[in-house]
Amino acid sequence: MEKIQYLSIDLETRSGTDLTKSGVYRYVEDADFDILLFGYSINGGDVSVVDVASGEQIPEEILLAIVDESVVKWAYNATFERVCLSAWLRRNHPDLFASYSIPEDSVGNYLNPVSWRCSMIWAAYIGLPLSLEGVGSVLKLQNQKMSEGKTLIKFFSVPCKPTKANGGRIWNRPEHAPDKWATFKAYNKRDVEVEMAIQKKLDRYPVPDSIWAEYHLSEEINDRGIALDREMVEQAIALDAQSRDELSGEMQQLTQMENPNSVAQMKQWLIEHGIEVESLDKKAVRELLKTAPPELAKALELRQQLARSSVKKYIAMQNCVCADGRCRGMFQFYGANRSGRWAGRLIQLQNLPQNHISDLASARDLVKAGDYEMLRLLYEDVPDTLSQLIRTAFVPKPGFKFRTGWSCSCDPPARGVEEGLQHVPYPSFPPSIYFLQPSRSAENMTIAPRLILDVPIPLISAVLPSLRIPLNTAFPISGLNTQYQAQPRTGRSLSAFPPFRCSCSRFPVPFIAFAD
Repeated sequence: MEKIQYLSIDLETRSGTDLTKSGVYRYVEDADFDILLFGYSINGGDVSVVDVASGEQIPEEILLAIVDESVVKWAYNATFERVCLSAWLRRNHPDLFASYSIPEDSVGNYLNPVSWRCSMIWAAYIGLPLSLEGVGSVLKLQNQKMSEGKTLIKFFSVPCKPTKANGGRIWNRPEHAPDKWATFKAYNKRDVEVEMAIQKKLDRYPVPDSIWAEYHLSEEINDRGIALDREMVEQAIALDAQSRDELSGEMQQLTQMENPNSVAQMKQWLIEHGIEVESLDKKAVRELLKTAPPELAKALELRQQLARSSVKKYIAMQNCVCADGRCRGMFQFYGANRSGRWAGRLIQLQNLPQNHISDLASARDLVKAGDYEMLRLLYEDVPDTLSQLIRTAFVPKPGFKFRTGWSCSCDPPARGVEEGLQHVPYPSFPPSIYFLQPSRSAENMTIAPRLILDVPIPLISAVLPSLRIPLNTAFPISGLNTQYQAQPRTGRSLSAFPPFRCSCSRFPVPFIAFAD
């Protein structure tokens, strides 16, 4: 057999967890998760499909190539294939599986992304759509993605409703619909062929190594995730449900509407009371409250509280949190394919509500204790309070604290960082490009440069002496805020990470976990 230099891979899988709501990291933790079909090509050759669901075995040389970091693995949305194969290997071939980083790190369940390449990122890099179907259409490929895919995925990859007719089963297997299964295998093969055709079409426009380095870093950040206070999240969801029931009852009593959440009924009620409005969005309600008489103002305030959607982030947290209490896959690298910026996924960490409560800790304690009456007595607007506490649902691991930091070209010390850090220029950077550096008194942390595009990159790192990580070891941590940096002379906001071409950074500033 020829030496494997690179693989092109596509998987068809099943899981009882909704992929769109929970993300792939939670998806693969489902007890019913499994690989159904494994399509692959070696070094650009003919495509083979392994029917795993029917008992076929993935060849041993392919399994060894998957865990071999010298073999490049290509896939479209490679995060999905990498994470799925990580879970499958740990379950079925634990002797072959190996992760990366240090034992204390939280990336230990996943294959090292360093040998993976994503053709979706390649397409996004030159401004093409993010979907495989969209890219194939734009490039006018001879073989397009098969349209039957969505129906087949729904049939084989998603649980079915048990009925008398299907014998009470919850999964459709190959023997239940042989014709559909044959088409599903053809669909899997075609996906690999389309992915390979895309690579061939884009071969004249290669992705720089610096972009792949950033992609691998983003995968590491997504693998690491961020810890969640699950008890607080569950209590917040329960308190919100209690608050909504109470507000809905109050609204019904005041307006006599059948459905207090209905925009149409609310508009009609306002018309009957002399106010005609085109919209009931946040801005419109705020304007109405300035002039509305007391009896209408009360209804509008209740409407405002019922319409608050930010508490849905607690639901998103509950949906995507992994078994170890960490939320993963929060960012999509090159999600904005024109600028190259990251896009938020699932919880949307780049878009968290601000908090202005002076005693956040007290409010958080009440929520975690589930004390609805005291919360309502002290803060009145329960939905707004829950919204302002969303950021506090994220927690560092025991013995650590969160601190935020960012770079800028101004002279004052960086905000949001505890003592022990100074704001100093890095000599190898252009004038006015700054980064955070620890002072001599900060013995439990370091900030390490990282080489991308042959330019040292300031990478904020958290280092515990007990972990024995060498000084200046890069240790990226999951981020929550966007980093901005002003360009010398023009003052434009540019990425703090090369190639300095975006109007805003593609990388979020890390939440740094400092030891107490």
